[in-house]
Amino acid sequence: MYMSLAIIYFMAISMKDSAINVLDTCDINKFKQSLARLTQTRFSGPGATLLPESFFSSKTIERYKNISELSSGCQTVGHASETWPMTKRYKKPFVINAGEGTTATRFMACAFRQLGYLSSHAGGKHAFRGCKRVNETGEYNISCTEAWDLYDYVSDSPVPYQFWSLLETHPDAVVLLSVRNPYQWRYKRIKTHQQKGAANWRQAIPCGASPYPMKGPWAPTDFAIYNAWVACLVNPKRLFVYNLFNESTQVVLTRLYKFLRKTQGILLKAEKTTTMIQTACGELSSERKANSFNFEETPAIRLLESLTFILFGFWCGRSAFIGKKITYCFGRTRR
Repeated sequence: MYMSLAIIYFMAISMKDSAINVLDTCDINKFKQSLARLTQTRFSGPGATLLPESFFSSKTIERYKNISELSSGCQTVGHASETWPMTKRYKKPFVINAGEGTTATRFMACAFRQLGYLSSHAGGKHAFRGCKRVNETGEYNISCTEAWDLYDYVSDSPVPYQFWSLLETHPDAVVLLSVRNPYQWRYKRIKTHQQKGAANWRQAIPCGASPYPMKGPWAPTDFAIYNAWVACLVNPKRLFVYNLFNESTQVVLTRLYKFLRKTQGILLKAEKTTTMIQTACGELSSERKANSFNFEETPAIRLLESLTFILFGFWCGRSAFIGKKITYCFGRTRR
């Protein structure tokens, strides 16, 4: 028995040692530069940035450091991995939309479908169970790389959680990153999927899932961190970042056509293609006007966030006091 426990322990240690630390994928200086690009890039639309400028702060930087300590690291993938071998795709380039769900990923998946890409949104036709594919005839094994290679364009869960592995196994991929105001994103994410218990979902963070539920106080900051980390990993020439809640659909699509021409040599007639996409996928402007609102980190928002943090801390401490095990309350395991 003791021998078995020892073997399990050393296996766990070796797995931890073989993982890549988040800070080794994107160090603090590069992370700051990436965060600055997302919070300072302006467009001619409503005059907003990709992410609110208030997230370019020491608080976000410290949180990124904390996440790197909490994370078990990014798994090693590639030629030596059975789960994530290198891709063998030889057809059209692979497109990864690394954005979280509820950032208009469904619209962009529809747009790429109209452009002739075989698109997967939230797992595609068949469900993912780890790295197995499931269909009406049963379950069969397939590597994660092979499963995703069935498509040309992939987006939404579980893509953000597997982004590191997808990018490492597809070095020639181009990456889209759909973003929106982090406070607005959390509100809409929980509201839209309330019946599915979204308040307790774990959002994507660098190399995995957050240990905190989305209703926790760190969710907006962690959303900004994840997006800045993605932008840090990808060559800027192969990255297309957009915010369909700050830019008009037509402006975003026009920028997208230029990006596809540069990265994939695809020539599109902008006006005709935009009309086709909007006819098939809808126009987001009316939805944005009806359902979106401008969340900025005003004093009132900061006060509300502080009160939420205090209440969360009280709950965590109380649960620890009565003997419940609470994982990662304020960055560490409490009993």
